[in-house]
Order: sequence, then C-alpha cells, then structure tokens
Amino acid sequence: MKTKKPRSATVNAVTNCSFAIMTKHAFEISLKNSIEKMKEKKMEMLKNFKIFNFFTKIKLEKLTYAMELKRYPIGSYIFKQGHPVEGIYLIKKGDFEIRCNMKLPIEEKLVNPEKLPDHAVLRKFREQKNLKNKNVRVAVVSKGMMVGLEEMLE
Repeated sequence: MKTKKPRSATVNAVTNCSFAIMTKHAFEISLKNSIEKMKEKKMEMLKNFKIFNFFTKIKLEKLTYAMELKRYPIGSYIFKQGHPVEGIYLIKKGDFEIRCNMKLPIEEKLVNPEKLPDHAVLRKFREQKNLKNKNVRVAVVSKGMMVGLEEMLE
C-alpha cells in the first residue's frame, strides 16, 4: 500500500455497475483502527491471566501480535490426544473438558483412591492385571485458565 505504482490493469464496466469506493487513505486509517481495536481487545484478555500480571504494557502488546482469537462451537475438538503440540490456549469464555485415554481396572471397585495415599494408588494400578483402555475426563477448564502450557514447556 505504500508504493505509488500505477494500476496493473484497466477495469471497464460492461453493464450498469455500482461501487462503494474507499480511498487509499481511508482504507489505511480503517485498517489501522481495526488493528488497534483488536490489539486492545487482546490486551484486556491477557490482563485476566495471573501469569501476565507482571508484564509491562509493551510486553503485553508484543504478545498480542502472536495471538489469534478463535471461537469453538459446542462439541468441537480443540486438539486431540496424540496430536502435535501447536500452542497454548488461553480461555476467554466457555468451559472445556480435558479427556485422556488411560488404562484402568475393568472393575473400578478394586482401587478406591480416597482410602489410599497417592503412592499406594499407583502401586495398586501397576499390580492390576485386568486393565482396559478407557477415555476418562481428567479436568474441566474455564475462563481465565490455560491449556497446553505444560506440554509447551516439555
């Protein structure tokens, strides 16, 4: 948009036409305002996460350029177990369920985690012979929480 190159083609009306015309200057101002509004929206969102409380305004601003805002309808997969790690997800709105495939005892009554210390529960799971692969809900995350940070740091 900064070049003063001449048009690369001729446009000629072959029927009656109507146009909305925006000057180059008006387009640049509109684009700049749009980018500025989006940046402010992202910065406000980042302020809701404790991890960013100590970031300066300039550092927060730099983060906004690396962020993409997305919406997911109910039932959408954000990512699936086994897929490559592509980023961290900062939850602005909504609730998300985290599920993992895990090998668990066929009879869940064999191990009662509430009655055993953590190390004993793990030992009991290792001793189980009748394990079955199950898809288990391990957490529900919502506004102000992050998903995927641990995997990014590994």
